[in-house]
Amino acid sequence: MGQAVRDSIAIDKWVAPYKNKKSSKTERKSGYWHYHLPNGGHHQPWFLAPNGYKIIK
Repeated sequence: MGQAVRDSIAIDKWVAPYKNKKSSKTERKSGYWHYHLPNGGHHQPWFLAPNGYKIIK
């Protein structure tokens, strides 16, 4: 059972690290849908990201 949880992908709107595209400043933002990958990283399609920010993987 632990293996299935570790190898799954989660989707939520909780806090994730983002990088401002203009200033390169990093921030933690919440309220935007994104994926939690099995390797501990994040993924977010460009159209779900906050304007001017990119999720840090």
